[in-house]
Amino acid sequence: MPTLAVLLAALLTGWLITGPAQAHALLLESQPKAGTTINAGPVDVLLRFNSRIDSLRSRLVLKDGQGGKHRLAVETGADAASLKAHDDHLGPGKYLLHWEVLSVDGHVSRGDLGFSIGTP
Repeated sequence: MPTLAVLLAALLTGWLITGPAQAHALLLESQPKAGTTINAGPVDVLLRFNSRIDSLRSRLVLKDGQGGKHRLAVETGADAASLKAHDDHLGPGKYLLHWEVLSVDGHVSRGDLGFSIGTP
């Protein structure tokens, strides 16, 4: 039995040591912020995460209140832990931004962020 206890202790220690390195990217900050109403006009999207992400393999999809959706082009040049995008063609209404990011450790994280666009 002591061998089993030693093996379990070694497995637990290994899991504790490697656990944080295998973590998914967590959303820390967003523009627009979830649940807010922003003025009509061009919309700049910024999502900042707690770890580096692969922006070439990450995506942003914007869904409108009528069921339409389109993919936003991720801008290059953002820092390694952020995604940036821009859209000039959004009218007033409710929107849902679906994001999906690939962290550099190979894990995929996803989420949704709702916001509204009002009239200026």
